[in-house]
Amino acid sequence: HLTIAFQGGEPTLAGLDFFKGFFAIADDILRGIEVHYAFQTNGLLLDKNWCEVLLERKVLMGLSLDGPAGMHNAQRPDSVGKGTYNRVCASMGLLRRYGVPFNILAVLTSASAKHPSSFWNWLLKENVQYVQFIPCLNDLNASERSPYALTPTLFRDFYRQLFPMWVRSMEAGHFISVKFFDDLINLYLAGR
Repeated sequence: HLTIAFQGGEPTLAGLDFFKGFFAIADDILRGIEVHYAFQTNGLLLDKNWCEVLLERKVLMGLSLDGPAGMHNAQRPDSVGKGTYNRVCASMGLLRRYGVPFNILAVLTSASAKHPSSFWNWLLKENVQYVQFIPCLNDLNASERSPYALTPTLFRDFYRQLFPMWVRSMEAGHFISVKFFDDLINLYLAGR
């Protein structure tokens, strides 16, 4: 088994033809190896053609979506300063319509970490099945803390407040995979 992940910058900027060519070359050289593909994307360039290829190649998508509109737009404006929430949600709808598997990757900043209830309610409303919160950390060499960077206290408080909501939802039959909780449970129960 081999997993090839495309991440960093925005992989879809290479264009669909690039990836079709990449897949063809990989098929040729990696015969006999089961290859899995993953993409991390902001979703802004996804369309019907992308979705057809992603589904055919069984690509697992990581969609960067930082929560409800206000949170996401504050953290992810486009090149002219306009929020991208509606466009990314349209891409999420396309992925669903075509049956392309995806996870949500959300950057957890000092601002968004203060609103775990809003985040959780949004996940439920949008019927998100898998979410991974990526902590926004300060540059290791920075002399001052970035206003976006999480503090250990904010990180702890976010998860401390999110956990009972996650448990209540699970008890009500609505399981959402939260990577941090999944990892802790796996560590606790299986020692891995």
